[in-house]
Amino acid sequence: LKRMETQEKNRLSKTSSPMIRADIAASLKALALRITRFEAEIADHLARNHDLARDGDLLQSIPGIGPVTSANLLARLPELGHMDHRAIASLAGLA
Repeated sequence: LKRMETQEKNRLSKTSSPMIRADIAASLKALALRITRFEAEIADHLARNHDLARDGDLLQSIPGIGPVTSANLLARLPELGHMDHRAIASLAGLA
């Protein structure tokens, strides 16, 4: 959805047609609503799951890691916090 939002913003900046601009603006509004709903659902899921909430808080204690990056890491590497750092680096393709 975020990628789609960026694409629509790029399209908006390249057109001068009022009709197309209005259509793109409507698409952006709908995308913003969908993004807000998904972000709220993700936050709610993390809050309801004690282990995920704890792991998310721990990740966010690292400078530069915010809620979005934390949620992405937890979704893509559920092993975080349950395996040693070498195994996680290997899973992430960093070793």
